[in-house]
Amino acid sequence: MDTSPAAVIEGAADSRPAARRPASLMWQLGLLFAMAVLLSSALAATLALSHFKQHMLQSIESQVSAVAQSAANSARSAVRANDIESLGRVLSDLLRVPGIDSITLLDPAGRPLIGAEWSRDLETGARSLAIRKDLPRVAVPSRNESLVDSWWDGSPAASSAWEPLHVNGDRYWANVRADLTEPARALRGALYQVSAWVAVSCALCFALLFLFLRRSLRPLVEIARFAGRMQLQGGEQIQVRASSREVARLAQALNQMAGNLKAQYETIERHDAEMSSVLNTTADGIIGVDESGHVTLTNESTTSLFGWDRTRAIGRPVDCVLPGLDKERIESLLAEAMYTGGRGTRTVRFEFKGSRNGDVLFPVEVALSEISGRGTSRYALFVRDITEKLASEESVRLFRRIVDSSSHGVVISSMTFANEPIVYVNRAFEDLTGYSLGDAIGRRCNFLQGEERHQPGIDQLRRAIGEQREAKVQLRNYRRDGSMFWNELSIAPVFDQEGGLTHYLGIQTDVTARVLAQEAVNRRGEQLDTILSLSPDGFVMFDAERLIAYANAAFCTMTGLPASTLIGKVTFSEFETLMRDRCDPALPYPDVLMDTGLPDTVTLMLPQRRILERVIRTSRSGNGELILCYRDVTRESEIDRMKSDFLSTAAHELRTPMVSIFGFTELMLHRTFPPERSRMMLTTIHRQAGLIVNLVNELLDLARIEARSGKDFNIAITSLRPIVDETLASILMPNDERRVSVDWATGPGGADLEVMVAVDAEKIRQALNNVISNAYKYSPGGGAISLELVTDSAREAMAGIRVRDGGIGMSPEQLARVFERFYRADPSGNIPGTGLGLCLVKEIVELQGGSVEVRSEAGVGTEVTIWLPRRQSLKLAA
Repeated sequence: MDTSPAAVIEGAADSRPAARRPASLMWQLGLLFAMAVLLSSALAATLALSHFKQHMLQSIESQVSAVAQSAANSARSAVRANDIESLGRVLSDLLRVPGIDSITLLDPAGRPLIGAEWSRDLETGARSLAIRKDLPRVAVPSRNESLVDSWWDGSPAASSAWEPLHVNGDRYWANVRADLTEPARALRGALYQVSAWVAVSCALCFALLFLFLRRSLRPLVEIARFAGRMQLQGGEQIQVRASSREVARLAQALNQMAGNLKAQYETIERHDAEMSSVLNTTADGIIGVDESGHVTLTNESTTSLFGWDRTRAIGRPVDCVLPGLDKERIESLLAEAMYTGGRGTRTVRFEFKGSRNGDVLFPVEVALSEISGRGTSRYALFVRDITEKLASEESVRLFRRIVDSSSHGVVISSMTFANEPIVYVNRAFEDLTGYSLGDAIGRRCNFLQGEERHQPGIDQLRRAIGEQREAKVQLRNYRRDGSMFWNELSIAPVFDQEGGLTHYLGIQTDVTARVLAQEAVNRRGEQLDTILSLSPDGFVMFDAERLIAYANAAFCTMTGLPASTLIGKVTFSEFETLMRDRCDPALPYPDVLMDTGLPDTVTLMLPQRRILERVIRTSRSGNGELILCYRDVTRESEIDRMKSDFLSTAAHELRTPMVSIFGFTELMLHRTFPPERSRMMLTTIHRQAGLIVNLVNELLDLARIEARSGKDFNIAITSLRPIVDETLASILMPNDERRVSVDWATGPGGADLEVMVAVDAEKIRQALNNVISNAYKYSPGGGAISLELVTDSAREAMAGIRVRDGGIGMSPEQLARVFERFYRADPSGNIPGTGLGLCLVKEIVELQGGSVEVRSEAGVGTEVTIWLPRRQSLKLAA
């Protein structure tokens, strides 16, 4: 099917009668030249012959006049003498002048007196002179005349002259007549010669012109042939030997025209192909209709639109696909149409019913155009199936009704204008904001924000609009009456078919109640989160899918499991495995029994030994959440154990001296001993009573320090050396062989450094006394004891007093419990003590900002370092 624009608009091509073939230019030019030469030669010959004839006639007339004058002059005397014979001789003599045919002498009355003429024998053709007297009377003319009558065709022709002759007062006439037959014959011969010459000249010129034109017009013929087939040769160029500059220019112009024509043909073919592709791919059916209302052409879409094959539809009335649309209906529709376009085309659009497969009617939109030309009218119909359009319009109307009945505010803003105005709001928007449709149309949505134009959600909206994407924010908006409400705004872009942003759709929901409830929930959640974060108890919550949904910091600290590896990643069974791997093998992890309400105990070994009390609860919301609560009861367990140990040790420590005191006093009450024996028994009672007093004092000191938390300490900046010297002086007895070697750090010049510390000097002496006493007690063999002042680059703000002995030392297990109350490295009881010394040292030093380090090795000795905070720079002692 030809779907080019010309075929769609104009329809089938009109037939035209073939034009008569013109004659060849060479023949036209030759004929024109021959006619010009012939006419010019004939004109020249005619003029020449006319001039020759005139000249000849003038010569003859002059000669006849001269002979007439001579005859008049010669005959005057003979006439006067009336001598007829003499007149005959005179006339005979004059008659012999060449060309003279006759001489006649007339009297005043016009009667011929005598005449002489030449006569010709009809048989022989010889001439003879004759004198005649019986001549007829003739009228004397008023003037001389030349009688040349039909001399060209050979009929008699003559020239005559009259000359008056005055004799005795009378006027006689002498008439001389010349025969023009011979001059006429000569003139005809000359004419024949000139005509022959003209004919030969014309033939020769025509032949020469023919040869010249044939040679000169051959390039023009080639150019004409090239021009005739130029549209079929696709831009072919012609190469000719130009016989003239004009032909060369013509060939150059044709070559340029051929190139342009080729480009135009290619453009037209491309446009035709594009137009054919567009027309064949368009969804609109295109139908050409002739003046009688029959289909002349269709495109591919017509077949799919109406179910009629092209060959089946061509030639049928158009109402086979558009029932009721015949020629009369077309004319009536176009009669009401308006002219459009520069060609005065009438176009009308209307909705109609199309017929698919001859039995199914469906709605169509028809654009009918009249194409007038060459005295006929044809029509082009562009048909579009509007079934989906009508359904879409119905859907739009339904959507509008749905939107108007929605409880959410709907806003549509146009993005094709700079101010992004509102173009539509529904009734829910009016109810929500108090602004009517007329109040909102043409304004930007930000008028609802009042003076709060810097909310975080506004920046999110701007970024989303700049990126042409969806967004959902909560904004504080204000109604027409000024009341504030929380607006949950969801926006979505609307694009056209080219992907350009045209509108933004906004859905508004009043979430004030939800926001206020959420704020209350958030406050409650923050409170609970703060409580759980600050709580020393560990909490783990599993959701309905048994994945860990929450784990607080206390639980992560207890178990060493980071929250990032637990929340949302670990299932309940995996959690049980992790906890089981961290428990003491001797005390296996108890399985979880759902919501027993009874606590159980979990003993962890990793990351350190802890005793946890576990409680299991199920969420009351009924969504299957499980909550595990872990409380670190390690201290309570240790306190209970320490309490038991304390009671056991205290009872043991008190019972032993009390038994001695009770036993010796009972003996002394019931029996009488010698004074020496009594003194020995009293000494034992005194010593055991002193142990009890020391034990009670240390217990009281420890209890007082723990209760007061160092509030009764008298902190002062003092030098460390006097504290050490006073402590050593109170311990060492004059006769004691053991000594404590002291090593003080020295400064420049060998002077001892003086270290200033901020401590309670009395408490530090008590602590140092306990450390040195332990060194004495646990060095039964009298090993060396040293005391030195130490510093550490890692502890620039601290100064240390290190006491080292060479006693029995401790094993790692004993060293781990060295600060426990009543714990003694030698449980045999051979070394006196209460087991509270180092515990008391630790409490005293730590309450003053220091720390205690103990290093020991069994059988080698023990090293105790007391670190105290410095309060000013070191300075040299004076």
